[in-house]
Amino acid sequence: MEPMTFSQKYRDELLAEISSVIGDNKLPLYNMMRYQLGWVDEQGRPQPSWGGKMLRSALCLLTCEVVGGDWRKALPAAASLEMVHNFSLVHDDIEDGSPQRRHRDSLWKVWGQAQAINAGDAMFALAAWRCCGWR
Repeated sequence: MEPMTFSQKYRDELLAEISSVIGDNKLPLYNMMRYQLGWVDEQGRPQPSWGGKMLRSALCLLTCEVVGGDWRKALPAAASLEMVHNFSLVHDDIEDGSPQRRHRDSLWKVWGQAQAINAGDAMFALAAWRCCGWR
């Protein structure tokens, strides 16, 4: 099975799960997280497509399904994986001085290093919160 084929299977439910964690909070920090995920542009306007392939998250869900589990019960863990992955990308872009990610300006390039670190760390904190079931 092609990587994009199996990740498409879980796409809508995974996006809904991640969206439920980030929500529609209007604070700039949340807009930065949505920007990193490819959901909005610099002004917070919705973008037509998802930025990433979500392969790690899809592998989590596929593995759950293959061993006989209900993959929907693994959605919190898969969403957390996607958020931790994006946290690492934010920090990696800063460390490498990468001006672009997914064919557009990196988070740090738009908002500066300090704000990008805050947004990345917030993604990490929200991932831990969601994966542990804290509500």
